[in-house]
Amino acid sequence: MLNQLFPKVIDNHFHGHYLALWLFALITLSKVCLGLITVFYAEGSAQPAAQVLLASDSSPADTAMQSVFAHLGLAQLSLGLLFAVVLLRYRSMIPLMYSLLLVEYLLEDGVAGMQPLLVTITPAAADIALILTLMGITGFVLSLRDESGLIANH
Repeated sequence: MLNQLFPKVIDNHFHGHYLALWLFALITLSKVCLGLITVFYAEGSAQPAAQVLLASDSSPADTAMQSVFAHLGLAQLSLGLLFAVVLLRYRSMIPLMYSLLLVEYLLEDGVAGMQPLLVTITPAAADIALILTLMGITGFVLSLRDESGLIANH
């Protein structure tokens, strides 16, 4: 299993289950799309995605919140582009990227627990995050297995 997570040779050969590739492609596409939307439309993505109420007078607090969302979007976009490079050229690193994704989700939950965002209703982004987390867990397990369903020993 450690050879799957930390391959000795980084190449384009993926030894896990093929469904892990498809899940990784979907996660990559969602990261890139969500990142682009949030970077270039931060003022519009804060309200529907996270249910953050912004005033209509463009106050300094609203501008700061939009900047925070744009920076979060840039982080998502950067991770999505890294995933795209791995998907296209360095597939042997996909199990490691899945583990990076799961660490990101755990850290996000930890930060959200320490610094909760007070909202009146559950944001739509929470549903998307849950779906992506479940896809990440499933993909991680599948990336460590071969076509027969056994843990790959490559």
